[in-house]
Amino acid sequence: MVGNNCGPCGLIWINDTNHKQIPIPLKSVSITASVVHAVAQVEITQVYENSENNPIEASYIFPVDSNGAVTHFQAELDGKVIKGVVKTTEDAKRDYEAAIKQQKTAFLGEETKPDVFHLKIGFLKPGALAKVVIGYVTEVKNDADSHAIRFVIPTTVAPRYVPPSDHDQKSDDLANMTFSSTSPAPLNIKVVACIQGEIKSADSLSSHKILVKSKGTIPEQPGWNKAVVTLVGNVTEMDRDFVLLVTPLEAVMKPRVYYEILENGSLAAMTHLIPSFALKEEKVELIIVVDRSGSMGGQSIRMASAALQLFLHSLPTDCYFNVVGFGSSYEVQFKEGSAKYGPESLHYAVNSAKCISANLGGTEILEPLQHIYSRPSIPGYLRQIFVITDGQVSNTEQVISLVQQNAHNSRLFALGIGASSSRHLVEGMATAGGGTCAFVEGDASIQKATLSQLKNALQPSLTDIKIEWMGIRNPQRVELNTEKTLFGYNKPVEPEVKGSKFSQSPKNIPPIFDGSQLVVFGIFPPGQDRPSGVKLTANSPDGPLTLNIAMNETNLLGSTQMLHKLAVIKLIRELEMQETMLSGMINGSKDEIVALGVEYGITSKHTSYIAIDESGQQQLYTMPMQERQIPNQLPYGSTFGFGSSRQRFRDSSVATHYSLANFSPQRSLGACFFGSSSGALPKHKSVHPAQQQQMQPQMQQQQSFSFGSSTPTQFPLPPLNYLKGLGVVNSTISSQVPSPSFGGSQLFQPQLNSQGSTLSVKSDRVILIISHQNFDGSFSMSDALCQSLRVSYADIISVSTIQGWDTTLWATVLAVTCLTDTDLKVEKDSWELVVNKAQKWMTQYCRDADLLQSMIFTSSEVHTKKC
Repeated sequence: MVGNNCGPCGLIWINDTNHKQIPIPLKSVSITASVVHAVAQVEITQVYENSENNPIEASYIFPVDSNGAVTHFQAELDGKVIKGVVKTTEDAKRDYEAAIKQQKTAFLGEETKPDVFHLKIGFLKPGALAKVVIGYVTEVKNDADSHAIRFVIPTTVAPRYVPPSDHDQKSDDLANMTFSSTSPAPLNIKVVACIQGEIKSADSLSSHKILVKSKGTIPEQPGWNKAVVTLVGNVTEMDRDFVLLVTPLEAVMKPRVYYEILENGSLAAMTHLIPSFALKEEKVELIIVVDRSGSMGGQSIRMASAALQLFLHSLPTDCYFNVVGFGSSYEVQFKEGSAKYGPESLHYAVNSAKCISANLGGTEILEPLQHIYSRPSIPGYLRQIFVITDGQVSNTEQVISLVQQNAHNSRLFALGIGASSSRHLVEGMATAGGGTCAFVEGDASIQKATLSQLKNALQPSLTDIKIEWMGIRNPQRVELNTEKTLFGYNKPVEPEVKGSKFSQSPKNIPPIFDGSQLVVFGIFPPGQDRPSGVKLTANSPDGPLTLNIAMNETNLLGSTQMLHKLAVIKLIRELEMQETMLSGMINGSKDEIVALGVEYGITSKHTSYIAIDESGQQQLYTMPMQERQIPNQLPYGSTFGFGSSRQRFRDSSVATHYSLANFSPQRSLGACFFGSSSGALPKHKSVHPAQQQQMQPQMQQQQSFSFGSSTPTQFPLPPLNYLKGLGVVNSTISSQVPSPSFGGSQLFQPQLNSQGSTLSVKSDRVILIISHQNFDGSFSMSDALCQSLRVSYADIISVSTIQGWDTTLWATVLAVTCLTDTDLKVEKDSWELVVNKAQKWMTQYCRDADLLQSMIFTSSEVHTKKC
């Protein structure tokens, strides 16, 4: 079992026979990264030592960025460097097993998922010291609705739910992972970030304390600047992703074509664009899919609750919506189909959002999505699916494939929550669904990410994107001679003009959204034409939009191979998706993936790295090799409490082990867990199977299988006095309705940071003010509203009485000016859509511009004195 009272990070193996304490073989982890605007090269160095008297096999499953792939693998064993080679996964495993049988030390590196890498060190001899270097290249995205660079280094793999249908070896590996409350080894991170133009700031978004060692120009690269960032002190926690935000000084990042030229003359180019445009909003049917599995317990479900409430208040007045909660089962809020947005449906949904719990068991996202896609959409309203999840599942390929198959009739947007949410699932769903995604890590505010995705969902995307590489000759249609003559019949009239052969990735460019990064790669072989720039063309409801971008020598990145490798990685990912889509059909995707992986040294679902120590005389060992699995640290803020028992991941009735608000499967005897009580996570009371049986009829009753009703839906509402008590309904609603069944105990409360203090008083206050808004954008006058605005209800009523003002209009003006003209204006990311809706209502309700201006002026004076 694993204990935690020995070694620099406290992790030891305790021999069950003699209780001898044996240090975990992983001694340290060091990560260095070079970020060049939208692409990064990351190098992970792990040091292992066998402190036992027998050979061991060290096994470590750890995360990599899902936007890239491993491109470098080598080991250093007792001073000898052993370079890894890429082979088919089957061949690599065969060589690994053969080497172990011959008592040779072997290193196997394979991709479990695009965001999970599995390293095995077989037959590491007693006393041996091994250093393994794993390098990967990845795309770096921009922060939502900004031009800042958001660079992420994942550090832990959260426990993932493995559906009963998953029986392959890689799913077994995920199911059998072990976890610890402490880090397996000390962590060191160094990042060198380079961009064109000056760097305004470099900030940590993940609560990691950083030191910006230097920031300034790069002498050998005119116009380029860099920032060198390191962690402060000796970091011993790997329970959350490292997130670095690099903000450029220039307000708008210019479109550019970056390129590199290798020694053999091969050129790779990357077109980089953060689009900026505004289109009219579309009529939409929004289906909000909320992860309520056990892994969402604690902070994640509170964040989901806050996001859902803000989302609901920010919806346009003319839309339909529904809310689906999922876990091992799923629950649909409006059972007869999506409801027309109105006062009753809004209040009911907001009330339910305040009460959601992480009480639905495992993460079975495939089934609810299948049912949503199986139902017809509402005529005249574009169906948009919005998923809020931590994404801890193993069947990511099935889910992403399903989304892509239905992208023609529904767009999907995703919000990843938590310190280690599955980026492969979240980004994969959004890309396949023609939408966008965002992530909220740790203590970060969720409002900005939520509204960024909603704004994208409400606007049309630019589709049918075409890119023309300027200066590259395209094959031209050849006109044949149709005259039936012995001299030239059926031959080209003019000499054939051959085009240049080059590779582009992605081949099919995804839809473009305002403020969301677009990158397109091209590889141009030696001896072929070289591009001088690109021309982008996209279709919009207002007609075609175009952009020309010229190539410039200042955008030359040298010969790093980063662009070449990332371009190939994007090609491989497209082929993998194609293979999944054509599952069961004969296609050449696998052969092409293997060929690219072997040629460029890239891991994939079909290729792995293998390195074997082939040094001279081997000492024979009679003691058997012992397996040693390196545990992952549980993610920050999670309420997991389980070890490696496969049964707990696969049991279809896994919900019987969950408490209402926390995920805590019961421990099974012999499971590899925490060892001593001092290192274990807090235990939570679980639901007894008898209680679960009592709850099951209710759960079945709550489930619904009806979406896409074309008429306004009749649905139950909670009791009026209950809604009034929450301050979310005005006195004009008088119908008595039953209690909501969507969720458990009330969980909505101010967000807390890791120290337990209020995360953002301003943010919480904005949410409180927004909770008083009516569906049409107006605010009803009430004492509760005035308290949230920090004004006297009596004084405000007195003003309206003296002036003869409509109280609802006056209340709306007060709320809007409080959000826009006081210290709350910095929270624009939270209130922007709410204020837009309120201002639209104000101008429609009051046609007297002078009166409205007078009320706004008076309101500003009130807030100047009171807010």
